[in-house]
This record gives sequence, C-alpha cells and structure tokens, in this order.
Amino acid sequence: MAIKKITSAPKVKTGAALKFRPPLEKGRASATGTRPVADAASVKHIVGMMVVHLARKIMYGVDVSHKVGLYIFGVMVLSVVGDFSKSSANYMANPKNFLNMYFVKFGWGWTLLIVGLFVFVTSYTYSCGNANVIKNQFMRLIIASSLWYGVTALFILVEENSGICNVTKFLNREECISGGFRWKGFDVSGHCFLLVFSNLILIEEGKAYLGWEKIKDMIRNEEYRRLNPDYGSPTAPVDTESPTVLGKLKLTEFLYLRTNYIKYTQPVRCLFVMMGAFVMLWDVMLVCTALYFHIMIEKVMATLVAILIWFVLYRGIYIHPWSPGLPGEGPFKYITFKLKQQSGPDRAESFRRRERPKKSARDDMPMFMGMPLYGANKRDLNMMDLSVTEDSGAAASLIDSNAVQRPLGRRSRSQSSSKANKLSLNAKY
Repeated sequence: MAIKKITSAPKVKTGAALKFRPPLEKGRASATGTRPVADAASVKHIVGMMVVHLARKIMYGVDVSHKVGLYIFGVMVLSVVGDFSKSSANYMANPKNFLNMYFVKFGWGWTLLIVGLFVFVTSYTYSCGNANVIKNQFMRLIIASSLWYGVTALFILVEENSGICNVTKFLNREECISGGFRWKGFDVSGHCFLLVFSNLILIEEGKAYLGWEKIKDMIRNEEYRRLNPDYGSPTAPVDTESPTVLGKLKLTEFLYLRTNYIKYTQPVRCLFVMMGAFVMLWDVMLVCTALYFHIMIEKVMATLVAILIWFVLYRGIYIHPWSPGLPGEGPFKYITFKLKQQSGPDRAESFRRRERPKKSARDDMPMFMGMPLYGANKRDLNMMDLSVTEDSGAAASLIDSNAVQRPLGRRSRSQSSSKANKLSLNAKY
C-alpha cells in the first residue's frame, strides 16, 4: 500500500514579516549613475608604497630652497671643523675607501644611469606616443652632462694655471704628478661640485613621480566617461562631473597611456626608490668630503657653482616655453608639486601680524562626528534670546529703583546741593 507523503503548505508571510525583508543587492555592473571606485590594496602594495613614501621623505622632506642653504652652511661648518681637527684614521678619511672608489669616482655615471632610466620610463608613459616630449625630457640630461664636463675641465684648468710643483723643475701639472710629486694650486673640489649637483638633479627630475599615483584614478574616471555617453551632460545623474583631465586626449593616446601606465608603474616606483637611496648616499659622501678633503674655500666655491647652475637651469631657463621644459610636462598635467614663489612685498608681509579670517556662521555651528548640529544651534539662539530679555527686564527694574545713583554729569544742581548739605550736617554732629 503506497503511502502518500503529505507536504505542508508553504507559509504565507504576513505584512509584518514582509516589512523586514532584506533588500535585494544590486550588482555593481547594473548600478547606474555612480563611478567605479578604486580597487582594494594588497599587503604587498601597502609595503611597497611605504618604501616609496620613505624615499619621498628623503628627497622632499626638506624643501629644495632650504636644502640649498643647508648645503652651503653645512659645507662651511664642516670645513672649519675639518681644518682645525687632527688627521683622522677613520675609514672614510681614506681616499681609497670602497664608496669613494666605486661610487663617488663614477658619481655622474651612476646619477646619469638612474635618472636616465627614470626619465625614459616616465616620459615614455605620459608622452602618449609623442616623441617630441621624450626628446625634450632627455635634452635636460644632455645639458646637465655638458655643464658637468665643462665645469670639471674648468676646475682642472684653474688648478694648472694657479699652482706650482714642489719640485721646481716640473712646470706642468701632469709631469709633476706623474713624477710622484705634488702640485700645489687652487684645487676647486670636484667632488663637492659633483655631489651637490647630482643631488639637485635627482631632486628636480624625481618630481615627475609626484602625482604619478593619481594617474590611475584619472584613467579610471576617463574610461568611465568614455563608456558612458551621458557622463557630464545636464541629464546625467547628480554624482557625475565634467570631463576629466584626460578628456582632451585622442582615443589612441588614451589607450597608449593606459597600457604603458599599467606596464611601467612598478619600474617607476623602483627607480624612484633608487633615486632616494642615491640622494642619501651622496649626502653622506658630501659630509665626508667636507670633513676630510680640500680646504674650506675650495669646497664652498664648488658648492656655490653647483647651486648657481641648478638655479639658472631649473628656476630661470626651463620655466620658459622655448626651453625643454620642466620634468613631467606633457599632453596633460598630473604633477601635484607646486613651486613656492614669493616676491619681496609678499615676503615682507609674512613678517607682519596677519588678521584672523572672519568666521562664518558654519564655523560657529557646533559639530558632532563631523556633522553640524543645526538643532543645537537654534536651541542656543533661543536660550540667548531668553537670557537677553531677562537681563533687560532686570536692568530696567534696577534703573527704576532709587538705590542706583545717577552719574555725576546727569544730576541736577539742586540734588547735588542737597546732598552736600546733608554731608555737612553729618560732619558737624
């Protein structure tokens, strides 16, 4: 005998149960009117960005204008300390130490290698396929290399014409040195010039990375704008904006930028970290050079020449449109670094006492967890009105009372004379 399985009828949910039904989740692809958000960062990415942030602090923790002053002042002070101290047996005082032989001796080669790779990778990405942008970026390195070679040759020429050998029969510097003797002349420190000039070039060219990470957001927003025709139109949703920074790029240029940015961002970060490491290394070697080698005037002169060349190039020439341009200049603007330019009156104004900015009504409004408390502000205003009315009523009652004496200027002559008579009577009796 077959037994039928009795199934219970499905329970019908009441209105109260339907009231608490969880809402259906809308898929990310079906959401309209919202831009895509950034992807979640992995642990590897966070650690890598911490290293990049450390390199950025090394290079830009101190403003370059202040760093120039530190170079001049530091070289002077350390030179005086080195001139009055006894000869040191420190390893760094030996000209044949490892860092001096394999890094400082080929200092410009190391600097040119790291900066050249960095400039090529960055300019190749943000040029969007424009070869002239890459040429202009490399033109700065060609100018810097030519000046380095010319200045070092000039230093040698000055030493030859201003010196003499300790053995008088040798009249030439090369013959004196090859004979094992010492040529005494005004030897402008080539190492000081090299180290200071290399650091300033590294700092200036490294500015192409400042704002590099924001290109990812620019690409994401521009891609969303191009895939959504209504983006930025009057009929678009509220959270849409006007065309992005990359809106002027052609489709081929935009695809070129997107492909190469994904491909070369990691090498750019590695090269930037290496640039920060070399900046720190050159600073350490500059301290050693200022302490143990040359005399003060030779080191200060070399430092001033390096700073003068940097200032003429990056603060005088490269800011003009006919020049190769500054680092990071291309079809679109992404660098977040701003050069602080202060004129004479502005600098004098900074020493004056500035007026406090006027507070708006929103500034006086009480806040809780970043949100304004409008009700509390209205309640305070009502309490203030009540207190003002009470105070005014009390003041009126006090004024009407006879206990309050009138000011001397408002008294009548009869009242003053009557009070004077009373005082005189009290004085008599």
